Amino acid sequence: MKFYYSDLQDQHDAKKIHVNAMSRTSRDRPERGYNLLKAVRNLGLEECAVRPQGTEILAGVHSPRYVQFLKTLWQRWQDEVVPEMGEPDSGVIANVWPNQRVRATYPRSVIGQVGFHMHDQVAPVREKTFEIALRSASTAWCAADEVLNGASECYALCRPSGHHTGWENCGGSTYLNNAGVAAQHLLSKFKRVLLVDIDVHHGNGTQDIFYFRNDVFFISLHRDTIDYHPFFWGHDHERGEGSGLGCNLNVPIKAHSGDDVFAAALDGALNTAADFNAEALVISAGYDAYEHDPSNGLKVTLNGFANAGKRFARLGLPTVIVQEGGYAVDEQGQCLKAFLNGFISERN
Repeated sequence: MKFYYSDLQDQHDAKKIHVNAMSRTSRDRPERGYNLLKAVRNLGLEECAVRPQGTEILAGVHSPRYVQFLKTLWQRWQDEVVPEMGEPDSGVIANVWPNQRVRATYPRSVIGQVGFHMHDQVAPVREKTFEIALRSASTAWCAADEVLNGASECYALCRPSGHHTGWENCGGSTYLNNAGVAAQHLLSKFKRVLLVDIDVHHGNGTQDIFYFRNDVFFISLHRDTIDYHPFFWGHDHERGEGSGLGCNLNVPIKAHSGDDVFAAALDGALNTAADFNAEALVISAGYDAYEHDPSNGLKVTLNGFANAGKRFARLGLPTVIVQEGGYAVDEQGQCLKAFLNGFISERN
């Protein structure tokens, strides 16, 4: 198996974020990337250099106005807000949101646009955020390109993650939807793509992108969002709309359920998706469901991740594995190795 990674992603450091009315250090620290990179190198996978891509890879995944907003936000903030308010010590975050029932009008003010495009205060934008996020998306695009060119599987070590970013809203420590970019690229050859998210948090951004489409079947296994981030999405009645009806499957799982429940949920979801007849697979592989992760989610063990890797491999589909979350920094490498070893051993 080959993998893609760009050292530009090492520069991503959200630093301070705002959670539950408190300012704290972000869990998405550069050490996460270092440890994941060390682990995948120890596995002996072939390392490939990311070929930087332009914003054209975001077509079909993010709206043009969102891409333009994120690309120009930092400079606009310096020009329009800093002279009056001063430099943002926590990066650019929202302080107003369009949450009324009446459909919101798109504002001209950069402050208003920040509120329009950010659904929380956990994805602060800094000077190089767009450049780094685009490189992360390029990492997923390159891994998908490898599969399009005949590889049976490829791993994309992406930072920042992407699954909380939708058609034109970012949040949850994500800015561009890497798995969405991979799926969209695969659709240039394959007619139907199965996209499965095993991060402990619901992939609300990915759901948003593909909710009205029938060329991608999206599955998310996650801790039940009735009392867990992102709260408003991820429930089992969300099945898609329009031509996408029936192509969205959420599997909320009770907190701290452990390996057996997680495995049964994955098996059931994949069986449900069998009639979709997918021709390729994208896995949003987060490891924050791990038993020692501070996200306090599902208590999945290393063996649980290994078995998940085996289950995905048995689908026999061309596969792109895209890195999402996981914040037990010192143990993330073990989770990744367990998952990839399970996948590779079953393929062989």
